[in-house]
Amino acid sequence: MKTAFQPVSSLASLAAVSAVFSAAAGPAAAQSIRSLGAPPSAVFTIAKGISADGSTVVGYSNSASGPDRAFRWTAEGGLRLLGVLPGSDGGWVQAISGDGSAVVGQHVFRSPGGTTHSRAALWNAAGQASDFGAVLSSTSIASVAMAVSSDAGVIVGFVGGSSVSIPVRWNAVEGTVVGGRGEGGGRGGRGGGGG
Repeated sequence: MKTAFQPVSSLASLAAVSAVFSAAAGPAAAQSIRSLGAPPSAVFTIAKGISADGSTVVGYSNSASGPDRAFRWTAEGGLRLLGVLPGSDGGWVQAISGDGSAVVGQHVFRSPGGTTHSRAALWNAAGQASDFGAVLSSTSIASVAMAVSSDAGVIVGFVGGSSVSIPVRWNAVEGTVVGGRGEGGGRGGRGGGGG
């Protein structure tokens, strides 16, 4: 859902509100601010996570002419949009693993009637979207991946309907664990494309 917020023209000229703050080793080192840039027609761009070594930044961008899109930024590659699942209307990032190998968040789907629901999202280092197991892929409830462990081995988030949310944990050994009970699943094979 788009917000009513519209940036004033002086703010609109900024490529992105997101920036990387970096400091060299040592307490007296100078700090610098670096713009991450923004996709064309972006209204705003938000950084949501950074890898442990600071080399990779992830976030999402709100577009005036299309769906919100998740992105990954590196100094070498710049800002690159992440893939979307078939039928998705874009996505939002919540976190990146410490090693930078996995990005988590949510894909947004809109029904023909205009209602929306979210589905937990996982992107690999190449920016390809993939689906979770059956519980997190349901079209009847919302699911969001909120955080990922440093080595990308465990992902946590929630599933919920209109009035209740239940914590979820996923790993390759146990599959999806919802509210303390296993539901199988995995980083399923229904893949998406690159950005």
